[in-house]
Amino acid sequence: MNQVYKLKELQRQIQDKLAPASSEGDDTSVLTLWLLEYYLSVSRTDLMLNKSVEILPADQQRIDQAVIRLLNHEPIQYVLGEAYFYGRKFSVSPGVLIPRRETEELVALVRQENPRAGLKVLDVGTGSGCIAVTLDKEMNRARVYALEISATAVRIAQKNATTHQSEVAFIVGDLFDEALLVPAPFDIVLSNPPYVRQSEARMMEKRVLAYEPEQALFVSDERPLRYYEQIAHRCQNGWLRPGGKVYWEINEALGEEMVKLLESSGFEEVVLRKDMQGKDRFVSATLL
Repeated sequence: MNQVYKLKELQRQIQDKLAPASSEGDDTSVLTLWLLEYYLSVSRTDLMLNKSVEILPADQQRIDQAVIRLLNHEPIQYVLGEAYFYGRKFSVSPGVLIPRRETEELVALVRQENPRAGLKVLDVGTGSGCIAVTLDKEMNRARVYALEISATAVRIAQKNATTHQSEVAFIVGDLFDEALLVPAPFDIVLSNPPYVRQSEARMMEKRVLAYEPEQALFVSDERPLRYYEQIAHRCQNGWLRPGGKVYWEINEALGEEMVKLLESSGFEEVVLRKDMQGKDRFVSATLL
């Protein structure tokens, strides 16, 4: 039987069910709003006006199932299968990382510093494709390529490219495979590769450790810069044209090491940048 609720009463009921999640730091009011918006197409204005809503049994079942998953601390982006990045909605699943706000800052930086039309760009380790698709839409007629080792991730990224009518060209391959072929040289090579050291896992939220793909997050403590080292090697050997730029998102604790790596790898104009939280988060450089 269909049920009719006043929205504020329904909001309170859902939030009460989610209450145990608040002990783990979840903002249950925000989670409730996401569920109402996603499953019932409720707007913030509807909530303010406390409108009535009729819920079908199937809708109620989907909301209840979502609540159970959230109580197990599954990220709501995976529960709903979507996340926002740079104002666009992207499909996500546990096969790809959930886009972060810091990465939006990386995209904004690349876009701001490279207004010239027709630049050729490579996104290394594209995951959901959020960086590549966004740059394809936001830059001035750029030709954007995206490299990814995971076939699962590439399928998700291709779906996102189709959704946003993007012309990103995807390459399935291993950065460490010396036989890998890409349409080099590029004007820009950027990446948000795995950079969290295994020893830092204990400081991360349970939901990240339990649900997000480990291979996209972690590197060994012994060689935490291995992805950056390999990208720098590739750039020195034809991936990046002379005068081309690299832009990387990095581990906040390894900023000085990143600068030394680039300076010793034939790059100049090396700049270490902070994110909006004041943490060393990005590095950029130009190839000699």
